[in-house]
This record gives sequence, structure tokens and C-alpha cells, in this order.
Amino acid sequence: MTWYKLFDSEKEALEMIPLMQSRLILAGEHKICLSRTKDGFFAVADACPHLGAPFSKGTLNDFGEVICPWHSYRYNLTDGSECENRTDRAKTYAVRFDENGLSIGV
Repeated sequence: MTWYKLFDSEKEALEMIPLMQSRLILAGEHKICLSRTKDGFFAVADACPHLGAPFSKGTLNDFGEVICPWHSYRYNLTDGSECENRTDRAKTYAVRFDENGLSIGV
């Protein structure tokens, strides 16, 4: 696994990604949707497994799911599963905070 540093501190991450928002992040050549919920930060591939819509343009709900902007499929941010098992899982990535800031493991 390769770790990509995204933010220098937790404070910076909190300022850059507001609560219940997502952003497109590039980690090397990987397009990743980085989301912040009440439970923390989560990272999934920025392409819905159904038809490739960008998750970073979708919304988040209170169940810890990202909602696809094209067809409203809902994916669990923790394990990538689609709420009704209609498609493959979304690819998830590890997120960690340490003394160097926030990083994503790809």
C-alpha cells in the first residue's frame, strides 16, 4: 500500500472539507472521493460502480452513505457496499491521521 499525504494537519482537513461534504482528491493517478461525516473522514474511488458517475458530485446522508448523483444509488462509505446490492462494491481506501496530517492508503 502506498500512502498519499493530503493535508498537513487535522485542522487543515477539517477546514478544507466541511461536515457532510465530499471533494475530489488526486492521490497519484487515483481519483478519490474524500468525504467527511459525523463519524470522520472516508475515501472511496470517485466512480460509481453502476455507471461511473463521480461520487464527489453526489451527496452524503446521515447513514454514512454517499449517494450517486446520476441514479441515487447509495454506497456505504465504510465498506463500499450498495444499500440494495444492485451493483458491485465501491472501492474504499484507508484514511489515517498521524503527526504528519491526513493520508490515504492506495
